[in-house]
Amino acid sequence: MYAGDAKPNSGLKGIEQFISRKYDKKTSLEVMRELNKCILPYDTNKIYKLQLSSNRFIVMDYRQNEVTVQNIEWKKGNEVAEYTRVLLCYPLQVVIHDNPVSEAGRTFSIEWMSSKEGHFNTNNMSVPEIDQYLINHGYVLSPGYFKGVVTALIQIAIENDLVVIKNEIETPGFYYNSKTDSLTIVGYDAKPVDINKLNIALDLIEDLQNYYVGQEAKLATTLKHAMIAPFGFAKK
Repeated sequence: MYAGDAKPNSGLKGIEQFISRKYDKKTSLEVMRELNKCILPYDTNKIYKLQLSSNRFIVMDYRQNEVTVQNIEWKKGNEVAEYTRVLLCYPLQVVIHDNPVSEAGRTFSIEWMSSKEGHFNTNNMSVPEIDQYLINHGYVLSPGYFKGVVTALIQIAIENDLVVIKNEIETPGFYYNSKTDSLTIVGYDAKPVDINKLNIALDLIEDLQNYYVGQEAKLATTLKHAMIAPFGFAKK
């Protein structure tokens, strides 16, 4: 049972201790590896790993709300795991933003959990921006092991089908799509023409024409550029 602030599946640690007392280190690792495969998926009830090399793994440890690097070594015929604490927080949710008209590439919104400060978010950031945020806010414990960790965490979420992918434009406006050479309109509804406002606008243009006598061509060019400027900005 998970009761609010209590740590979910906290009994798992007791199982690990029992196994480590009953078996040798190599057998204990094998048993725990199979046990981890049987634990429920990414609802903070499972430890996720991503293999980086033959003997190195990124480990998402929900029990401590942190991320570690696990190195496997053989000592005197036994497999020994050594853990290095890298990140003092744990990703709870990953959202991938795939803007179809942006040339900036993917961005990510990640909800994190830390033991000391609770929940926080890195919203709509690139991986380097997330890296810098975590460093600046003191969540990186071992800088030497930190490179590539955020990318690995995102990959763990992707491989386990735990991400939400948003491939639509979320901010209202006019956007130029270079692939289709067309404008995409988001969050804008054309309203019915208000005759009174239209007449006011026409009266203003007429007043400007009377003011700029002899410069009507320049006035027309200025008004034309003012009307198309938002669309030119979208293309830029």
